[in-house]
Amino acid sequence: MSQVLDISAIYEIKDFAKKAKEFAKYMHKDQTRTDGSPFSLHPIAVAEIVKAHTGRMLPCVVAFLHDVLEDCDIDEDTMIDMFGKKITDLVKELTLPDIVEYPENISKKERSEIKTKILVEKAMIMRSDAKWVKLADRYHNLLTARKTWRPESVKVYAKQGLKLYIAMSPYPEGSAELRSKLLHLISCILAEVEYHENS
Repeated sequence: MSQVLDISAIYEIKDFAKKAKEFAKYMHKDQTRTDGSPFSLHPIAVAEIVKAHTGRMLPCVVAFLHDVLEDCDIDEDTMIDMFGKKITDLVKELTLPDIVEYPENISKKERSEIKTKILVEKAMIMRSDAKWVKLADRYHNLLTARKTWRPESVKVYAKQGLKLYIAMSPYPEGSAELRSKLLHLISCILAEVEYHENS
């Protein structure tokens, strides 16, 4: 893992993409993913996927930052100060509400269904650049989940991903290749889990 810059040094970076990458590394520096890897590797990978398919800076910046508001101790005003309102608003489109109201005594499955409903509603009104990030985010998460999660968990996540995919229509221009990869991955995961369940 490369060196994490001090926040004061990050403020001075003029290149937005580099600033966003270093800021993501700083904000996620103490977090890990379910496979034990540094969490910051995920937004970096998502940004690389977005860059490979769009070649544009704006969605790449949003990709670096897409989990910061949801998973880190930072307020919206600080994000606006560092990256502007347009980028912050796109990150918000990819962020779950701070408080999700769950009824008492509900099952894990019911909680998952409520979360999926919220995600689908957000996906339906996302702007194009946020959709690019969500497609890349779900693709990268599924690649990791396929290797490290329990079959029943990755099955639920893959089915949720399919619902999000459908909700994001109309899709960003030029996204056919990434969408094809995502759908193929979802199909493979569901087939693998079905084989596992029936063997």
